[in-house]
Amino acid sequence: LQYLAALKEKSPSLHEKAKKFHEFIKAKVDALGDEPKAFVKKVIAAARKMHADILAGNKPSLEELKNTVKTYMAEFNALSPAGKEDLKKNFPILTSVFTNEKAKALMDKHLQN
Repeated sequence: LQYLAALKEKSPSLHEKAKKFHEFIKAKVDALGDEPKAFVKKVIAAARKMHADILAGNKPSLEELKNTVKTYMAEFNALSPAGKEDLKKNFPILTSVFTNEKAKALMDKHLQN
């Protein structure tokens, strides 16, 4: 990963922390079953792309953000009960974003077109 190599040159101690965090997340993703693993990889890829776009000066519009959230809400809801449980076990905070009633009500309110 390029960012880790660049970070190592700038700050070896920060590189070690970032490397440990990356390995921690990778182990969590690897522990998932196929269905939730594919979902998490899509979410991570989308977040990385959005971050890169923002750094390049391409800020997403409100509509693009809404569509992204809608897409991943629908994909989460389409997961099997076993997939959702596996995701909850390994990524409880991420899962709570999709399952918390207050969060869902807030998203529903703001995602209406």
